[in-house]
Amino acid sequence: MVIRCILTFFFFCGLSHAQDLSGLWVHDINGTDPVGFNQIYAIIYLDEDDSGNVKGYTYDYHAGSTCSFYLEGDYDPEKNRLIVANTKKINKALLHARGRYKLSYEVSEDEEFLIGRARQKGIHGFVLSFGGLFSVPLKYRKIKSENFEDIKGYDKLKPYIDTLEVNSKKELKVDLPLEETTIDYIKETREVIEFTKEKENRKNELISSHKVTSRKITMEIFDNSRQDGDRISIYINDRLFTYNLEVTLDPKTIELMLPEDQNVHKVSFVANNVGRVPPNTAKIKYKVDGISYELVLFTNLNLNKYLEFVIDKE
Repeated sequence: MVIRCILTFFFFCGLSHAQDLSGLWVHDINGTDPVGFNQIYAIIYLDEDDSGNVKGYTYDYHAGSTCSFYLEGDYDPEKNRLIVANTKKINKALLHARGRYKLSYEVSEDEEFLIGRARQKGIHGFVLSFGGLFSVPLKYRKIKSENFEDIKGYDKLKPYIDTLEVNSKKELKVDLPLEETTIDYIKETREVIEFTKEKENRKNELISSHKVTSRKITMEIFDNSRQDGDRISIYINDRLFTYNLEVTLDPKTIELMLPEDQNVHKVSFVANNVGRVPPNTAKIKYKVDGISYELVLFTNLNLNKYLEFVIDKE
């Protein structure tokens, strides 16, 4: 009982504020399409960890064109203030620039809002962008996850959202506070952290290197002969993409979007086990730039395998 009380206390300390900013938010001019230079349609996807660190992506439609950025910042629960800024470009139209956002969290009639203002970030924003000298009022409304696909621009951000690191709070918006759920959750989180640390002690072996122009990789993973309980995890540039994926006879399709912050990428396959018949075996079919490749992957608890993709700017 003492152990359960301690774990429960640890759990609630991690949730120092009830609101969870993680998710999709939309600023949509009261549901109407934006018209003219002073009207902005914008969505923002946020991922908040237990310490209030926030990362995510923005997409907006403004002045007849669109742009999207990676963003980072933090949330101060005492001041109820979110401050985030665009840090890396995904795509940017000529008259767009990076933004800096100051937003407050509010709840009204069972809906959640982020309300505040944004202004251009950096001197180039003031000189080259519309509204550079002024801040823009924003009122983002949180969208339920089952409605994400209906939101304009979400399809543009989804490949990038899928590559965000695992959020330690993401699975916690459930009927709390069952002690068994709390204990299982803490164990699972620690397991992922320890697994990620442990993989660094293994040998890493290059399978193949490709020069590509597209950052999108479509991949099928399945057992090539006998399904024996093999499980693997996939990392993109040492960032966890999927954890403990079961390798079955039925192919599982995943789509990877290589980040734009670098041009050489490593997609690693790390064995969680060796199944009932060692080693861990998986067949992988992947497609980039319209060309299909196929290989059989052998990993174990001492050896990781990886593919290298080099973006060809020409």
